[in-house]
Amino acid sequence: MRVPEPLRCLLAVLLLCTALPAGAHSRSVSYSSWQIDVQGAEVQLRLPLVALNPLGLDPRDPKTPAEIASRVSAGFVLSAGDAACIADGAAARRGEAEILVQARWRCPRKPEFLQSSFLLDRIPSHLHLLQLHDGERRSGPWALGSERQRIDLRPLPAGEAPRFGRYLALGVEHILSG
Repeated sequence: MRVPEPLRCLLAVLLLCTALPAGAHSRSVSYSSWQIDVQGAEVQLRLPLVALNPLGLDPRDPKTPAEIASRVSAGFVLSAGDAACIADGAAARRGEAEILVQARWRCPRKPEFLQSSFLLDRIPSHLHLLQLHDGERRSGPWALGSERQRIDLRPLPAGEAPRFGRYLALGVEHILSG
């Protein structure tokens, strides 16, 4: 009997999960949701407070949210072809267990690429997980870090849909990386 490809992949993941020691999230992780439009992008980013320790930042310091907002503006670069988009402000506040940041970039036209070096200067193993929304569709999840710092924001060719294998590979990468 031939086992379908998605089921074989799922069985492989389950086997890996039982064979590897648990070390979930031993590296810092941040999360964001990006709204892309013809004039730029807006992001809502969450950085758990535990990620502040390797940065040498105190979560109780009232200056810490502004420092993280500044790092968001500097750590993400959007471009529309050869033209760089301009960071148009970022504001942050401390939540219960995370720093919450809202930021905006203005572009001459719809952004085509997103590059991230967010926190990698101080935490080389930092992983940033994001979703993209452009009004018509949502794409992702995407993972950016030292291994992959750039994603293409241009739409997929007509008829080409995201594949199950991409989500599975992202999950395996997340598990294996801790």
